[in-house]
Amino acid sequence: MGIRKLVLGLAAASLSLPAQASPLPRYGLFVYSSLCWEKESGDADGGRLILVRVPGSDSARISYTGEGGLDEAAAEDVEIGKDGRISLRYLSQYDAASGRSNAYVTVTGNVSAEAFEQIGKDGRPFRTPRVGPTQPIPVCR
Repeated sequence: MGIRKLVLGLAAASLSLPAQASPLPRYGLFVYSSLCWEKESGDADGGRLILVRVPGSDSARISYTGEGGLDEAAAEDVEIGKDGRISLRYLSQYDAASGRSNAYVTVTGNVSAEAFEQIGKDGRPFRTPRVGPTQPIPVCR
């Protein structure tokens, strides 16, 4: 009976620990996407981060849904720490938070081999999964 309790206790403890994300590899193409297409209207919803890591530099493109559909911008000042913290900024055609056109938007979060995690405008964390670079954009649920 003692070993059974020990095994059950260890199993319960391991389930309560946060999952450890695999670190982002130093080089490669990484696509994180929550983009989907609305079936009825054909409009896009969600966002996408395309990250390219080559020796000596990191670059990114951001796709986001804004006023009038899907917009895309090249990221500037891309910085990725060894701990997976990422920061970048992009010139948004329209920033809903400020209500301004052509406003710089700063994005920060954590990036791993599995997901891009950040804090939303509502203060809640959200996770954008990594997808294959040729994966088609699905229909929204």
